[in-house]
Amino acid sequence: MASGIPQETIRVFIVDDHAIVREGLRVLMNRHNTFQLVGEAGTGQEAIEKIPKCNPDVVVLDLKMPDMDGFETARLIRERNPAVRTLVLSAEISPGAIVKARKLGITGVVAKQSLFSELIAAVQAVHSGDIYCCMYTRQVMLEECAFTSCSRLNTDDSLTSEEREMIQLLTEGMTIGQVALHFSRSPKTIDARKRKTMEKLGITNLADLTKYAIREGLTSY
Repeated sequence: MASGIPQETIRVFIVDDHAIVREGLRVLMNRHNTFQLVGEAGTGQEAIEKIPKCNPDVVVLDLKMPDMDGFETARLIRERNPAVRTLVLSAEISPGAIVKARKLGITGVVAKQSLFSELIAAVQAVHSGDIYCCMYTRQVMLEECAFTSCSRLNTDDSLTSEEREMIQLLTEGMTIGQVALHFSRSPKTIDARKRKTMEKLGITNLADLTKYAIREGLTSY
């Protein structure tokens, strides 16, 4: 009779502001003998306070939360608990969010559209020190690569810091009037600056400007 080697238990902590999501993950993880759910939190601040006491191996983290977003939460977790590994489980995955996650040391990205089997694989991979991107995330990045290679968009290093900030504000929903107030300039001046900046980048509409902003990390939306 072959002697089996006991599988290492992975201590998991869940951070999500939706109780129904936490409950669902709790039920699923409790059915999987590889995982031990050691704690959960509904906000980033609650997670920061609880994690040192729970001593998890892996934190499964939502990106959008009411008090601080998942990026700031991940940064503080890494700063205060360097041994803890984090992975993102989010309903909204953009190329900009993926890039930002990697810069912050987040080594797993899983969309909430994924099957639970992908989350299992992600937790195990992250715990082992590997990087994991779910199928949906890989598709998002492939589409972004196709967009980048086929479009006329340029990465223009000659953009000023004010132009980059203007792009960020416009692509995050501000009107020309609001941006004008922000810079203490007239709407006419901002509109002209917007057109000149878009012309410099080879962009003709707001949708492509938004894709540019996401690609360049100016916004994660």
